[in-house]
This record gives sequence, C-alpha cells and structure tokens, in this order.
Amino acid sequence: MKSTIIIIIFIVIDAVLIALVYHVYSILKKAYGDRTETALSRDRLIYIRKIIDTVYTHQNNAERLQKRIIELTKCDVLLAYHVVMPPNDTVYDKVDCNEADKLLCKLADIGFTPRELCMLFSLNNINSVYVKMSRMNKRLKEAEAKPPKHSIGQ
Repeated sequence: MKSTIIIIIFIVIDAVLIALVYHVYSILKKAYGDRTETALSRDRLIYIRKIIDTVYTHQNNAERLQKRIIELTKCDVLLAYHVVMPPNDTVYDKVDCNEADKLLCKLADIGFTPRELCMLFSLNNINSVYVKMSRMNKRLKEAEAKPPKHSIGQ
C-alpha cells in the first residue's frame, strides 16, 4: 500500500514538474515571439517614415520624388525593412540559379502580380517577368528529373 502511494506521489510530482516546465517554456516562447514581432514592426515603421520623409522633402519636385519612390520600392529595400518576407525552403531553393530569380518566383507564388514584380526588380516590361518565371520553371523541372546525389559509402 505504501509503495502504491509513493508511486502515485511521484506521478503527481512528475506531472506538476512537466506542467511547470511547459508553462515556463510557453512564457519564454511568447516573450521571444513578442521581441521578434516588435523588431519587425519597428523596421516597418522606419520604412514608412522614410516614405513620409521622401514625400515631404521632394513634394515640390515631381521628377525627384518619383525617382526616390522607385528606389524605395526596390526588392532589396523592402526585404531590408521586412516589408516583404518571402517564404524559406521552397521548391525554388533546389534550382541552381541566382537568388534574384528565386526571389521573383517566391514572390509570384505568394501573390505578387507580374506588374508589381516588374517594379520590384527593375525589369523593363512585364514580359521579362514571364520569361524569368518560365526559365525558373524549366530549371525546376530539370532539377526534379535529376536523380539525387549519393555520397560515397552509402
């Protein structure tokens, strides 16, 4: 009887410890998530302030304003301020090509229109977007058709 009570006590203590560890873990995870979200919000707010400052500074010079706004809408700037966040580990990461083409296809997959992509990547016309996407899809099919490489000894 005593051994059964001792086992029950240990089970209860174990359950309480697991609950405490999970509670501490969830608190830490929430705090870390909040810091990440705060950093993203801060970066995006800085970007918005840059746009406002640009409009204020160049509002009397339409040509200069247009040029500066185009610079602020380039893909690398939007990525730097976390305005655009493409997904990681997509099928395009398997393809052997430049990172800009991979990024273009990732952004197309999450809903960016060819027109928007044309502006983001400084392409001359919308057909350039379709050509890049077509080439990437061709490379993707070739990458999927290749047999996986095995290391020596397997």
